Amino acid sequence: MGVKLNKGINNVQNDITVLPDDRFNWRYQDKAFNESFKRWRKNNNGTLGFYHLSNPKELIYKDKSGFVKEYPEAAETSVLRNAYSLIGQSLLLTSVIDIIYLFIAPGFLSRLGFNISFDFYNDSVYGNEWLLTVMFVLWSLIRRLCPFILSIARLKMPVSVMLPVKASNRPMLRYAAPVMLLVCPVCLVFTGLFNELLFSMHIRTLPALFMPEKPVLLMLSLLMYVIIIPVLCETLSRGVFLQLLRQFGDGSAIVLTSFITAVVSYNLKSFCFLFILNLVIGYFAIRSGSIITAVIMRSTSNAFICALYLIRFYINPEHMILPLLLFFFICLVTGLVFTVRFMIRYSDKIGMSLKNRYLLFSRKLMMLITSIPVVLWFTVSFIITLVRTGIII
Repeated sequence: MGVKLNKGINNVQNDITVLPDDRFNWRYQDKAFNESFKRWRKNNNGTLGFYHLSNPKELIYKDKSGFVKEYPEAAETSVLRNAYSLIGQSLLLTSVIDIIYLFIAPGFLSRLGFNISFDFYNDSVYGNEWLLTVMFVLWSLIRRLCPFILSIARLKMPVSVMLPVKASNRPMLRYAAPVMLLVCPVCLVFTGLFNELLFSMHIRTLPALFMPEKPVLLMLSLLMYVIIIPVLCETLSRGVFLQLLRQFGDGSAIVLTSFITAVVSYNLKSFCFLFILNLVIGYFAIRSGSIITAVIMRSTSNAFICALYLIRFYINPEHMILPLLLFFFICLVTGLVFTVRFMIRYSDKIGMSLKNRYLLFSRKLMMLITSIPVVLWFTVSFIITLVRTGIII
């Protein structure tokens, strides 16, 4: 039953706190998060929230639906397009920073007399390890902090919404790392099959990690990969982007943020690995209700990859197969045992409803591929990927 609202904005804001509609409450978040989210949305006059309260004359209250516009599909379409635009702009900024680091900075520093050279064909940088490490650290920080700052400046999203810390599903949080020990080897198998396909097409695959030889610099790089990068990466992807897109459905938010994270690697070799990995991370992050779960899983996966690289770099190639298989087997068995235990003991904590709002996923996907900022970002990312894989030089 629809009842037009003729009350003032103050009455609307007071009534929203007692809405019977669970769309204003994230089912897998704690009460503090939901209250903070409501305050953020009702006090925000921007165009990135699905439920607007700035003009009560345009709102209708329907039983079991809450406050929506007369044409909710049109409202969701408009707001989702604005959200895609913001995400596309943030990702474009990331791509510009990556172009500077990958293709411009090495040549520029070399002309200034620094000991650095860039092998364009092999997509490798050589030179002073201290300089390369400083560049790597600065790039890792800037490429994540700048889009983050741009996004929160537009969203005005409170920290409690952007970075939900308290887990409403603690078993998911406790078993995050062991489950990732199973997911990583499984994803690696799919990656190996995909790389064989790339090799058959004469497309070269590239190492994805920067590993200096000096112990101090190596420790700094490992610190970046295992702790700092996971925190920054998940703050942007599972913090800003995921929480923004959750307004339009948890399922689509998980898929889209996973795709974005895989594409920004600019590496065909790791695309399948990262996409599947991020689907799991996104699911666990939402179902547990805490971004800490995502950080733990990202740290575990990065530690797994770093361990593989260290085995390859520091063990004689003639004796490398056995340690690699042993490490792979230990992670796989450990992850499998804990995952089975988790599924048996907490089977009721695993399932999650992935309902859409008003728009179907196919419609959301079509809007994504027609968003100009997103198309520009994807085009730039695709060109960078082709260059790095040697398809175009």
